[in-house]
Amino acid sequence: MGDIKVRVDGKDVSVPEKSNIIDLFKEDKNIVVAKQNGKLVDLVTPLKDGDEINSVLATSDEGLSVIRHSTAHILAQAVQNIKPQTKLGIGPPIKDGFYYDFKVQENFNPEDLIK
Repeated sequence: MGDIKVRVDGKDVSVPEKSNIIDLFKEDKNIVVAKQNGKLVDLVTPLKDGDEINSVLATSDEGLSVIRHSTAHILAQAVQNIKPQTKLGIGPPIKDGFYYDFKVQENFNPEDLIK
């Protein structure tokens, strides 16, 4: 198994074949996703020889959008765990966070929030 060459945040580097993007950034916990050849991808995406990789920080607009999108999915899963009959609406990221529309048979109460 040999090395491949990729460009990472403007610098040329060599990495072992079968590396993933996370291998480039595992020391930096502020990076949540990356762009591979201009396309937003998750960190477990495999690298290919010649790739151009750009990190996306959690504090950037794109990074915050990814975190908010993922958090909306986690919220939906949590709600369905405590109220399995819940119907899901939409749950997009928005400028200041995210929201999710739910159709429930009984309204949420403070105990549901604790769960």
